Amino acid sequence: MEAIMGQYVPYDPSEIPGGFLNNFFLRFLIGDKPYPRDPEIHEGNFRQYARRLGDRTFGSNVRSAIYGGKLSSQTGLGFIDDVDCAIAESGLTVEEVGRVINTYLHDRSGADTETYQRLSRLLNTFLLPIYIALRNKGYDAHDLWG
Repeated sequence: MEAIMGQYVPYDPSEIPGGFLNNFFLRFLIGDKPYPRDPEIHEGNFRQYARRLGDRTFGSNVRSAIYGGKLSSQTGLGFIDDVDCAIAESGLTVEEVGRVINTYLHDRSGADTETYQRLSRLLNTFLLPIYIALRNKGYDAHDLWG
């Protein structure tokens, strides 16, 4: 099926070859930097950026012009709400997802290639229900992991 920019295309398992969700984990609370194992969860770069956008849309910013799906017309706070709702719909909490991503970030540090790939597969399997929930809300694949 050929996608037209801005037109919703339903989730298809073939869009994530090998189950690899690329940078999808960056959309969550923990983001891109591990923090010590027990303290409070912090926001990663993408989520901080979404919060700074607030009521402005992703498409209103040149940096975000790369997004062509629902994300381009979504506000920063609206996206955060959608992510948090998708987490809840998947039977998880934001904190649980943050802890799993944090463990992944710690465990992959210094890991050999085989271990890194195994950890990535485990993380992607854990996040897949959330990814599917967000796709069903109208976000396209690039919105979520591009």
